[in-house]
Amino acid sequence: MLTVLHLKDLDLVAKSDSCNRKISLQPNIIYVGKSFSNVESSLFYRNLPIEKYKPWLKSQIDNKTDVYQMLLGIKQRLITNPDIRLILLCDCHKPGINCQATTVKRAVGYLVAEELAFGLY
Repeated sequence: MLTVLHLKDLDLVAKSDSCNRKISLQPNIIYVGKSFSNVESSLFYRNLPIEKYKPWLKSQIDNKTDVYQMLLGIKQRLITNPDIRLILLCDCHKPGINCQATTVKRAVGYLVAEELAFGLY
């Protein structure tokens, strides 16, 4: 199951080296936000409102870009590890509010459904 977490839940998904302030994400974590501390900005991150982010992500899928390849990678990882978590750094992550991470989650779900529909899974 692919879940979305906010950075406030970071203690659940990462370890911080208090001396160097370096953050190390656990293997089942995929960061989808902007850069912070020593964590680089994700290819999924765009400084866009959600109504513009959705068409941007759809165009990445349609054009089979590096972002699309990352979505396929997440889909493949779900086969071997169903406990994948997307983590983000944004203020809008509240139940019922859409954000870039939930849009990425839906895109992965779309790719899984597409594969299931054609019997490729």
